[in-house]
Amino acid sequence: MATHLNHIVVATDEKIHVFSPGGFRSNASPVEFSLEEISSLPTGMERLPGYGKNGARTLLVVPDLWLKQEFFAFQSQKNALVNAFLERKLKAAYPHLPQINRFFTFSLKEPSTEERGVTVFFLQEQKAFLLNGFLARAKLRPQWITTPALLWAERLLKIERDFKNQGVLLVDLRQEQVFLYFFSRGEFLFSRRLALADGSGRWESLLFEINQSIYLYAQKAKSVLNKICVAGDIEALQKSLSGKLDIPIHRLEPEGNGTSLPRDLSFLEGVWSSSGIGIPSEVYSITDRTIRHELKWKPVQWCGILTAAVSIIAFSSVNLWLDSLLQDKLRIQAALMEKHSQPLAEIEQALDALTHRAGHTPTAHALMHLDAALPESMLIREVKINHETSSMELSAAITADHIDRFRQSMKLFADNLSRQLDLNRAITIEDMAFQVDDLKVNNGGKTTYRISLKAIIP
Repeated sequence: MATHLNHIVVATDEKIHVFSPGGFRSNASPVEFSLEEISSLPTGMERLPGYGKNGARTLLVVPDLWLKQEFFAFQSQKNALVNAFLERKLKAAYPHLPQINRFFTFSLKEPSTEERGVTVFFLQEQKAFLLNGFLARAKLRPQWITTPALLWAERLLKIERDFKNQGVLLVDLRQEQVFLYFFSRGEFLFSRRLALADGSGRWESLLFEINQSIYLYAQKAKSVLNKICVAGDIEALQKSLSGKLDIPIHRLEPEGNGTSLPRDLSFLEGVWSSSGIGIPSEVYSITDRTIRHELKWKPVQWCGILTAAVSIIAFSSVNLWLDSLLQDKLRIQAALMEKHSQPLAEIEQALDALTHRAGHTPTAHALMHLDAALPESMLIREVKINHETSSMELSAAITADHIDRFRQSMKLFADNLSRQLDLNRAITIEDMAFQVDDLKVNNGGKTTYRISLKAIIP
């Protein structure tokens, strides 16, 4: 449902419009940026709704021309093989777009068709990658990327029973513009935007453009057009073109109660309801491959976090029990010393020793402080805590794509650990020994470093 979206970002060739959930309804008032403005990052980024917060579940709508469709012959129907095949194909065909292999979606032809293969939609416009980077830096990284045509396909699939088996033209008739969207068997082929001229030749010109587009459709789809669906001012269209189009015309009812979008976003009025836009399906949207991978492993990560939390609680309970036993032992020893009338100096010496032992940071507490100090890129391998010498030794691994980021992670860990354990002498990078882990150099250009540290804890 649309209410599950945190933000909707709509791009045109000149501007972007950013809607927050409160602005999804009628009389929407988005924050606007020009594409030239976002090219000078980070200018104006703080004006974005939700800037710097968790911007997950963001939908980005880009112009139809920013996406391209291609068909590749491919025999396998396995998604893993298709994904690997398309990543190689796109990267080789568009070397000037280094991120293209992350932004695509595909659909497979039915095995019964004559030519088995895959239809792929992918971002082909450099502006799209620039905009995605801008939003990602503001923590509004789009989880779904779609176009007006794909949003219409989503709606037609729900209300037109034979949409996936027919050729359909959608005519979205607005006050000053007409948008033509052509679909064949549920797949988007191409779209056109026409400006309606004033005067008596207005409808004749539209009829000519529609007929020309139908001829182009027949060439591309190699089939006939079965139906015309009309949204917007259908009465004016039927009054002026009745009997001139030899194809059945079907009226589409408005979505919801209607909205009042900015004038340059009129192309969304047919798919924008009073609650915004619904989340598109995987077939009619693109999700960044890195986000898709993160979402796939998120349940595993939460399972690990939950297991760690349960373990910490269990260790904390044991530690509290041991602390309670220690306090009882202190009281018993104090009572025994008083009962046997030991010299005052010996009693004070014994109590000082016991107090010193009780004052050490419990092991579980130290582990919790250590866990809180870890940066995201760091993984602890081994921890040794010796209360007799008030020392802690640890070894860990840090994965980074550059030596500077590795040094930043080391400094962040040192500062966090000094603060969490309230050390008398702060830990510095110079206190840590490190070396490159030759067995763990990732294919993505990241390197794993092994570090070791010894510190005196209170």
